[in-house]
Amino acid sequence: VTNPPIDPLRESLVMSLLLPLGPEGNLLDKNGAQAERIEVEMPLLSLSEMHAIKHIQHGDYKCKIIDCTIPYTEAKSPPGKEALLRELDRIEQEAAQAVRDGFKLICLTDKATGPNRVPIDSLLAVGSVHQHLIRTKLRTLVGLTVESGSAHQVHHYALLFGMGADAVCPYLCYSALFKARDEGKFGMPYTDEELTSRVKSAFDYGVRKVMAKMGISTLQSYRGAQIFEALGIHKEIISRAFTGTPSRISGIDFEQIMGDMVKYHDMAFPKNESESGHRKSYSIQSRSSAVKGRGQFDDDNDKFSLPNLGDFHYRDGGEVHYNQPEQMALLQEASRKNSREAYAKYRDISRKLVRGVTLRGQLKINTAAAKPIPIEEVESVAEIVKRFTTGAMSLGSISRETHESLALAMNKLGGKSNTGEGGEDNERMMDPARSSAIKQVASGRFGVTSNYLTKAVQLQIKMAQ
Repeated sequence: VTNPPIDPLRESLVMSLLLPLGPEGNLLDKNGAQAERIEVEMPLLSLSEMHAIKHIQHGDYKCKIIDCTIPYTEAKSPPGKEALLRELDRIEQEAAQAVRDGFKLICLTDKATGPNRVPIDSLLAVGSVHQHLIRTKLRTLVGLTVESGSAHQVHHYALLFGMGADAVCPYLCYSALFKARDEGKFGMPYTDEELTSRVKSAFDYGVRKVMAKMGISTLQSYRGAQIFEALGIHKEIISRAFTGTPSRISGIDFEQIMGDMVKYHDMAFPKNESESGHRKSYSIQSRSSAVKGRGQFDDDNDKFSLPNLGDFHYRDGGEVHYNQPEQMALLQEASRKNSREAYAKYRDISRKLVRGVTLRGQLKINTAAAKPIPIEEVESVAEIVKRFTTGAMSLGSISRETHESLALAMNKLGGKSNTGEGGEDNERMMDPARSSAIKQVASGRFGVTSNYLTKAVQLQIKMAQ
């Protein structure tokens, strides 16, 4: 069910993103020192707020800045697993020593990133320090902030807070927006403050929405709660940086993570400039030169451009997604022409994608010990499909055409479609071919009338979710 336990818009009054920064003190002790913390109403920090925290000189408060980058000077000998583990050890030890030396704030930063410095993944650095301070019983004595060039999405921020960060400054996200503004990409002369405010507003809504899905109303409860399940991460990483996080399958290890970090670093700071198209006059006039071939650009201004990796939508040669253009074209052809040949091609591509992007695609049915039965004892397809039902997708969450098409298809098969909580038009209920067999009822929802109830073949009552 997509409805969250908390509505982040209508119930925003019971939600809060405020995160006190600094030592927490003893929960069982009542004294004035407990209030000596920095109240951060919006823990996604602006550049000026991050600067103020890094250089704070107020009472006993001072901030320890810890570099989270790895040396990378020789193209033929990039840093590997040993270098990554050595730097993680250094960062953990520096953090623990800073707490012992009386620092009340720690800032993990990758701003030293450059041609000869590779940034350590922010989540890995935060998780490692957070868990190390817990193991050494120092975590509640310090506030942990992150100055990250890699964090730029709501999911990134949610992970950083969930794994122990108290505040995050996505400095490269701000810089990219400022640069796009300066190049006229927005069509509006936004100020730095206006762009920063828009980023914070998006963060505010996005993180509230993420917390609402779990029924958590305050970021103080979400921070460090580790309410995630890891997929595809080796236990050596889980045990060190994300201790206690469920991980039912193994996956990438420190060696592969370091390889990815070096790969992305080489995209931004190529060691061999002549082969990459990199020029000192770096420009982002176009995003397409990366796939045009070596040395081929749109114009003189487009000397080098980072490729679109296809994280959010399909890109040829990018991230593999569950759906692809060729697959959708074949499905449309099969539907319009009733073509079994097109459907067979669609099925083969779909199976290949399922194997490539889902866990269930990795499973195989063990038929070695199976005993076949006569085909005469197997139900016919026409009888089997009568037990098919659709998911309860409300009218509005999907289009009117899609909602009705599902009902038409299931009625023809003899199966059952489900109205979802959104109910059904009276006009459709009067037509047996277009009416959904299963009528869903949920408290306080739409269109539940006596006529609606009597037109149901099956009633589905939602008690809770």
